[in-house]
Amino acid sequence: MTRERAGSSRVERVARDGPSERPGVHDQGAPGEARPAGHEAGAGAVARPEPPTTLFTAFADLLAGLAPCPACGVRPAGATGVCGPCRTLLRAATAELTERPGDVVWLGPYAGTWLRLVHALKYRGARRLAGFLGELLALRVTQAGWCSGARRLDLVTHVPTTAGRARERGFDQAELLAAAVAAHLGVRRVAALRRVRTTAKLAARGRTERAALLAGAFEARYLPGRNVLLVDDVLTTGATLESAGKALLGRGAAGIRCAVVARTVRRSAAEAPEPPEPG
Repeated sequence: MTRERAGSSRVERVARDGPSERPGVHDQGAPGEARPAGHEAGAGAVARPEPPTTLFTAFADLLAGLAPCPACGVRPAGATGVCGPCRTLLRAATAELTERPGDVVWLGPYAGTWLRLVHALKYRGARRLAGFLGELLALRVTQAGWCSGARRLDLVTHVPTTAGRARERGFDQAELLAAAVAAHLGVRRVAALRRVRTTAKLAARGRTERAALLAGAFEARYLPGRNVLLVDDVLTTGATLESAGKALLGRGAAGIRCAVVARTVRRSAAEAPEPPEPG
């Protein structure tokens, strides 16, 4: 895989590692906000209304904006969950990416800035980050040429987390990301997948073990001839995306492509990232 080196060295560094951070400052996520507008539970379903704004939620939003930006840990996060300078740098870095993807696009390695952003969204309740990260993923999808031609995307869906983890967090981070991606692309979003079997936590497990645990874990809606974009937060071995993709293909989907925020990358002695593995 090759990458054209264009633009300033700062933008190049941000594309690899993210904005610089103050040593000793720990990343902190912002408290959450309402689920993105336009949520669609499925084809023909009525979008759920947003909860009314209360004094409590307004105060929570204010505190969230004052919390440190999870990208740099220095400036206030602001309304989008990432400070203005970091937003500018991350947008520019994403625009500079020129890899020719296979069937998976991502924003960066699951380390440094991208790891902190995922953790802020996933574990620290910073739901507002989904909008910004979804915007960047939509840009990558557009760069990949998936929005035109015979194989253009028909719909966006997400890899659902388990019911227990969704209850624990109060939301499904992949669902929020998919809603944002679909809104930016102007493509319909459908909740096409359902977990029919709870799996043990997959952290620290290899691909073979993950694949065995995930076999038959998803059930899909009937999607004859549809080209589907499958959204998740992190790609580690590809076993989860593969299992979800097989379920979609088994119910008639014509093609599956994937978008994730971050990807775990093993590096060679030359520190060159591996090419993306199929979902």
